[in-house]
Amino acid sequence: MKQELSYQMGDGHIVNKGSQIPEGYDYFVIQELEQSFVLQNQSLDRHYDFVMSSLGTSYKGVNKYVYGNTLAAIKTIVNCKKNHARRTEACKEAIAFLHQEMSMASNSIKNVLLLFGVKLSTRQILRDSEQVFSEKNFSEGMYNVYGGLY
Repeated sequence: MKQELSYQMGDGHIVNKGSQIPEGYDYFVIQELEQSFVLQNQSLDRHYDFVMSSLGTSYKGVNKYVYGNTLAAIKTIVNCKKNHARRTEACKEAIAFLHQEMSMASNSIKNVLLLFGVKLSTRQILRDSEQVFSEKNFSEGMYNVYGGLY
């Protein structure tokens, strides 16, 4: 699941929780987006381009690929909510990526999305994350039982 979600979020970079997601990552994301989006009036695309074009593999002490995948997930959710009446699978997978892979709290996800005018309840975030997680566990179990021939 980690590889699949990471691949869908961008460059195929795999996230290692212990070494690449620092303490206070939620706060870092919220602070950066507030500064970029609210104070500097940049778009999410422009902020993503700025982060990814920085030299090296680090952006303000955080792995820029990890942060870039987080921004790509946020962009996916914002676009889905603004363009579709219902959440699509891509939106649910992006929510699960933020919640499970990036270990962001549901309140943090909710607050980040509010910066972009997207309202999601904590219940919706937890439900979508759990749904993606349970579907992934089911398909892994079927693969193990039938050797991938289902």
